[in-house]
Amino acid sequence: MSFGGFLAVTISLLALAVLVVTFPKPGKLPTQVPSDSTGLPTWHGPTDYDQNRRYSIFTFSFVLQTFAAVYAFKWANNTANIPKKVVSYFSDGISKTRTTTFNRLLAFYALFTALAALALIAFDIGKLWEAFGLWHNLWEVAILTLLNQSGEIKSVTRYVLGLGTYFLGVNSIVLFLNWPFDAVFFKFQGLIADFALVIFYTRIYLNTRKHIGEEVGEQLPLNIEEYENVGGSNEEASKPVLIEHPKQLLLLVAASLVHVLGNLSNTILPESATADLLFNISYTITFPLYVLYVYLDTHCASVLPQKRIYLPQPAAWKTAVIFIWSSFFALLSIRSLLSAVGGDDKQN
Repeated sequence: MSFGGFLAVTISLLALAVLVVTFPKPGKLPTQVPSDSTGLPTWHGPTDYDQNRRYSIFTFSFVLQTFAAVYAFKWANNTANIPKKVVSYFSDGISKTRTTTFNRLLAFYALFTALAALALIAFDIGKLWEAFGLWHNLWEVAILTLLNQSGEIKSVTRYVLGLGTYFLGVNSIVLFLNWPFDAVFFKFQGLIADFALVIFYTRIYLNTRKHIGEEVGEQLPLNIEEYENVGGSNEEASKPVLIEHPKQLLLLVAASLVHVLGNLSNTILPESATADLLFNISYTITFPLYVLYVYLDTHCASVLPQKRIYLPQPAAWKTAVIFIWSSFFALLSIRSLLSAVGGDDKQN
């Protein structure tokens, strides 16, 4: 590790440590209300939400995410006969890997988020729902792990074992923790992944734009004749729609940002019906953006010779800094949550 990397990690850890030692004490906790369907304790106190409106947005979100998943799977798996100029690659500047696995992970992400929404309708949020809600977080971790490995699964065994360890570990912790620590921990670990996705996608977009700017002299616009006779005789396939690469990556940034803002809304204002509504509405925006990205990635060509997405170098210290600052912002959000329900600072 370079001195600069060591300094970045040290400063990040110090910031996290300061936040931890100034964390508020638990205040008066709300009484858990039972689920209307199961009678089991939920992860919230009494609310005056308009349940008709709330379940309406739950249902709409479930339907929308399901359609997003279906189309994402369709487009991600139908790549065998697309024109060569449409194929998108992750690149580290030397080798390249097709983005097919990443697109499939986005499809799984949408599908299991839809299942979590369906479970929320059936059970309300709580320990019983956590077994479904954790799948949403699992696919976020799967995406982050893939992007940190140059966009390819280098060892399926290690990849699956790592995800399985995360899933069983978080599920076990939530299972044995009592209220409110189970709910707070689940929210905390989910926010870490949410913040990390925003950081990762932003770095990928900026790094890709930088590389393309540096190589613009070599990557001249294609001659339209190069599109002919690639991918079959179908006229639509031989002349794919063009996109201004890498602007489609902004869809990933926007989707992850909308998601984290929605998650923050009901974290900072846990008793607000409006914040709860914004949280659920954010899902109806996030996943259409993701599926639109999959469509552009599998149907549109760049004016450049290849659609290369340049991933930042996966230096260990950079990954550590991203994880630490994601934890910092997640913990800061939890601090706001505790303050909203009556926490007092330790120093008071």
